[in-house]
Amino acid sequence: MNAGTETVGQTDLNAIHDAMVTLGQAARAAMQELATVPAETKNKALREAAKAIRASRRRCSPPTRRTWRPPRPTVRRGQCSTG
Repeated sequence: MNAGTETVGQTDLNAIHDAMVTLGQAARAAMQELATVPAETKNKALREAAKAIRASRRRCSPPTRRTWRPPRPTVRRGQCSTG
């Protein structure tokens, strides 16, 4: 195993599994509910969501050269990543 690599324990895997099952159940419930909503209502909701996303992108400015630094490589040139 590589130095600095974190391992995932069985408890973590169980929690992830449970969260994914819960998410899937919520998605199915939402799908059933959305099946009864008129198309125009769904389209209006999508347009409003798109508008909100565009507005939030304008508020978030890209990082400047002064504040942004590229991530440092975890493997030095000439070294093997499986080392």
